[in-house]
Amino acid sequence: MNWTRREIRLPKLPALQFYVGDLVKDPNYRSLTLEEKGMYIEVLTLLHEQPIRGVFRSKNGRAWSLEQVACAITGATVELVQTLLDKGVLLKNARGILWQRRMLRDEMVRRRKARCGSVGGKASPPKRY
Repeated sequence: MNWTRREIRLPKLPALQFYVGDLVKDPNYRSLTLEEKGMYIEVLTLLHEQPIRGVFRSKNGRAWSLEQVACAITGATVELVQTLLDKGVLLKNARGILWQRRMLRDEMVRRRKARCGSVGGKASPPKRY
């Protein structure tokens, strides 16, 4: 992913899209304990506030560690964050960047639509017959 500075500076979105159907149908989510589910919701809210929604990466491009994620959430432990990784609801790429599939995909779609919407839609002059 190549993100430019312009793409990172986005207005804060007022709400978090929360797809209950995705959770109910996802066997990885269903395998979480009640404590792990609460932790997962906290992780989603934290991911929503990231410069690139859905990705635990700082503005300078550095990946967050499991310890940083655990410290950012009250009452969380590194073991709980690791459990989310082990059960497949939170993902880690080859460079060690933690991310959530649906949120990142939705963010990419949102950015593409915003970019297309800003260049299109110019009204053409009325036709003269």
